[in-house]
Amino acid sequence: MHYRGKPSVTALTVVREEVAWIDWVATRHHLRGLGLGRLATAAATSAGFTLGAKLASLEATAMGLPVYLRLGFREIVRYRNYWPAEFRS
Repeated sequence: MHYRGKPSVTALTVVREEVAWIDWVATRHHLRGLGLGRLATAAATSAGFTLGAKLASLEATAMGLPVYLRLGFREIVRYRNYWPAEFRS
């Protein structure tokens, strides 16, 4: 998606076995809070249903969770990522 003629937000939709997987939702830092991530997520979800999906799924960060909940997604499970010590900052 473009905002004022420049790339601003992205989202990826992959459909497999009637599930739309929404991924790589990201908004440029200086454009956050304008609703662009919400629009991109809604567009990606709509595209998934257009392509035959019966269900949409995604993983949410703490920043994205409120956006997805407002769009009608439900939290099903929470999990933690564990990284080996050599990969931690």
